[in-house]
This record gives sequence, C-alpha cells and structure tokens, in this order.
Amino acid sequence: MTSRKNTYPIKTNYGTFSCLFEVEKDMGGYIAEALDVQGAVSWGKNLKEAKLMIAEAIEGVIETRVLVMAEKEGIIRGFVRPRVFA
Repeated sequence: MTSRKNTYPIKTNYGTFSCLFEVEKDMGGYIAEALDVQGAVSWGKNLKEAKLMIAEAIEGVIETRVLVMAEKEGIIRGFVRPRVFA
C-alpha cells in the first residue's frame, strides 16, 4: 500500500514555501515538512491544522537562525548560558 503524499504552497510572514504533507498512519492526521527549510517539520490532526502548524514551524526556524546569526556577529546578546559549577 502506498502512502498519500501531497505538496502545497504554504504562505508565511517570510514568503511562500513548498511543503510536503503525508498521511500519518499510526497517530492519524498529517505529517508536514517544508522542503526548502531544513528542520521545519510538524504534525496536525487534519490537513488544515497541519498547514497552520508547518507555517509556524517555518517561521520559528527562520527566526531562530536570524537570532543565532545576530548573536555570532555581536549584534545582540540574547542567549543566557547557564554557568557550570564544579
């Protein structure tokens, strides 16, 4: 039996991204993956929710990358790292 996979364009605050949606057999619902945004994967109990969730995941990945780059360049100092006491 083949799994159903569909690709849809998903609109976000940062542009439109092509995303792959696949029926999840064990839990039900849909798994969503952004094809051009590494690390953006999500799940929804139905296709509508999966589309909303992957849009949020894409935006989260992009925003995190921007913050990490800004910290590396010294533009911001936003990540507090816990001190390890020996």
